[in-house]
Formats: sequence, C-alpha cells, structure tokens
Amino acid sequence: MPTILQIEANRRNARNSTGPRTDQGKAVSRFNALKTGIDARSHVIPGEDPNVLETLALDYYERFQPAAPEQRYLVDAIISAEWQLRRLRKTEAQIWEYAAKPVSLNCGIFIPRLNRAELFQSQHFTFFHL
Repeated sequence: MPTILQIEANRRNARNSTGPRTDQGKAVSRFNALKTGIDARSHVIPGEDPNVLETLALDYYERFQPAAPEQRYLVDAIISAEWQLRRLRKTEAQIWEYAAKPVSLNCGIFIPRLNRAELFQSQHFTFFHL
C-alpha cells in the first residue's frame, strides 16, 4: 500500500507528464499503439494491404486514446473485429460470385461456405452492438 508521501509525489510527477509537445514528438508517439497493441502483420493475409490495417488501428487509437492495458485490449478487440468483418464481407461477395456461375452452382460446397461466412460475420457484427 503506498504511503501518503508516495501518493503526493506521484501526483506531482503526473502534473509534469503531459505527453509529447512538439509536432515531431506527437508524430512518433502516434505509432506507440501499434508497438504495444495489435501486431498488424499477424492480422494481414495475402491479398490484403497492411497499410489499410495500420490506418484503421491508428484511427481507433487516436479516437479512443487508450491509456490503461484493459483499454488498449478493448481497442485492439474493436480493430480486430472490424478487420475481420471487412474480410468476411469480401468473402461473402466472393462466395456469391462463385455461386452465380452456372457451372459452379454446387450446393454441397456453396451452402456450407456461405453459412459459415454468415455466422462469422454475425458474430463480429454483434461485437459492435453489445
């Protein structure tokens, strides 16, 4: 348990900790979220642009400015859910495009894939509305 003197010293120090003040310092600190948050490369599969995920992550970190570990966890969860939802929407469109071809209309393959894509999409979409 911290003493009164430690608490007061912490408060004095906190007053001096205002974050970066220069434009250069602010530009560098913008990327702190990616260093401590999600690892963008591990979430990008071939055919996806890692810069799009990086921009998405920066937008959310700038919007919510999480400070505590649990706040960063929640922002990372939102980023991951939105990234997955974007991917699933593309997948669903590809499945429908595949099914629209007369030769490829094979319900044995098409229906299970579509059902699975819709299930994942609804799970990720529900995350945003809790």
